[in-house]
Amino acid sequence: MVERYDALKYIEDIFPKELTESAFCKEIFGGHVDYEKLNFLEKTVIASVISITETQSSLNEENIDVMARKIQLITNENNNHKSVQ
Repeated sequence: MVERYDALKYIEDIFPKELTESAFCKEIFGGHVDYEKLNFLEKTVIASVISITETQSSLNEENIDVMARKIQLITNENNNHKSVQ
């Protein structure tokens, strides 16, 4: 599994600084590859890029829950501000 530090460094390396600095949350959710549903070309690319030849799933449900809670908090805060105005 990818370490959190490596994942956050990856995010900072591929996205513009303005975006990562203004993001309210940065999380890595993992991924899922359904190898049986891939066509020949997709299987070839996946096998060479990430070295897998079967279905794999590495979803990080904890990070998904963290992001969902943060979105819910922001949504609730925005709704509270709208009702006060």
